[in-house]
Amino acid sequence: MKALRKTVVFLMVALMVVAFCACGDSGSSESADSSPITEDEIAALYTDADSFTGRTFEFPGRVLDVEKDGGDLYLQVYQDITNYENNTVVVYPDADVNPKMDDFVRVKGTVEGTFSGENALGGDVEAPQITAEKVEIIDAMEAFPATKTVEVNQTVEKGSYQATVTKVDFTKDETRIYLTVKNGSSASFDNNPDMGVIVQNGKQYEAEWNEYYPEPSTELKAGASSESVIAFPKVEESDFTFSFEGYDADYNDLEFSFDITVE
Repeated sequence: MKALRKTVVFLMVALMVVAFCACGDSGSSESADSSPITEDEIAALYTDADSFTGRTFEFPGRVLDVEKDGGDLYLQVYQDITNYENNTVVVYPDADVNPKMDDFVRVKGTVEGTFSGENALGGDVEAPQITAEKVEIIDAMEAFPATKTVEVNQTVEKGSYQATVTKVDFTKDETRIYLTVKNGSSASFDNNPDMGVIVQNGKQYEAEWNEYYPEPSTELKAGASSESVIAFPKVEESDFTFSFEGYDADYNDLEFSFDITVE
């Protein structure tokens, strides 16, 4: 990802200010279309932003770079977080937030057309420019929103050890399990939910590492607890079993198994 950042250098603030001012003089009509951009229109937005001038756009993204000029905030944001694509220039006047590089943000604003300029390497850059009415910092789970959330709150106890699945998120690309494990013993516990499995309709799915989500503590100290989000490939929005193993101080294998009901 660092290599990718080096190839996409942030646009100079001076150029952005010029473009912002130019957009402001472009003479909008009271009858101009200000309707929200839909999911189906996003690809077209990043091909021809000028045709969407005046439309409102709300999206989660990841910050590539940040500049401030007085109270104004200038961001370069990836709208396509998964693929590090769809560069977007965001101008937020009188900003009340201070995002940093790599933060996830939600942007709500108005399309001002296409920003055109040069990056620090002398290359031509074009990207949709958004004048934001709101920018807020969000967590990774909000950045990859769920299409369905199931509140579970199911607890399994094995002696002095307790595991609770609080909820499950289904997204368009994955399944997320929110898990809390507590060690009520006087010794350490080997906690391995990141090696857990989902079984659904006779098919097994292995847990996948996701750099954005809270990871479990694999060596859980006496009296401690660990909250984590375990990611799996996308499964059907129907009932399944989730299970994982742990080992106590005497190397006894303890299995925690949950029958998740999806309504």
